[in-house]
Amino acid sequence: MFNMLKLNQNKVTEIVGVALRVSARSPFGAKPYHKLPPSSIVNKHWEIADKEGMVAFSTNVILDTKRWGEIDKLILFANSQSEIFLCVCDIVEIFAKDNEWKPNIDEKFLVPEWKDEEKRTWIMVKNFKQLDIDTCEYQLLNKDILLREQILKPRFRSCYVKL
Repeated sequence: MFNMLKLNQNKVTEIVGVALRVSARSPFGAKPYHKLPPSSIVNKHWEIADKEGMVAFSTNVILDTKRWGEIDKLILFANSQSEIFLCVCDIVEIFAKDNEWKPNIDEKFLVPEWKDEEKRTWIMVKNFKQLDIDTCEYQLLNKDILLREQILKPRFRSCYVKL
């Protein structure tokens, strides 16, 4: 019994991330053809995180609430508009509802272009870091597929990743 308890105490917990595709989009209230490329969207979030310590990233992707305690990293990627990139940041907190909404977050943590929009999921993140897609060894959770291979597939939106 003691050895079993000791083994459980020494068990290494898997670090999990969620990877989300960043698509070109218009600032809230702008004309649909006024789309910003994915890199600009991520850079706007990154700038606020650098300035304020963290930033709110919003999405309509619903995250599995059973995994919330496991998810430590948010991985943002793009594979459209001739842009291919990958970056990772630390998750501070996740807020979500079944319908679109805007949580009560201090505006300094919101990107001005989207400060009035409503989304289903809001993720507070910090510590952005760019990753090299060619050397990224992250693997999809419960699958023998590397993230770098998966994100290059057209229309691929999101997945959980073992870090």
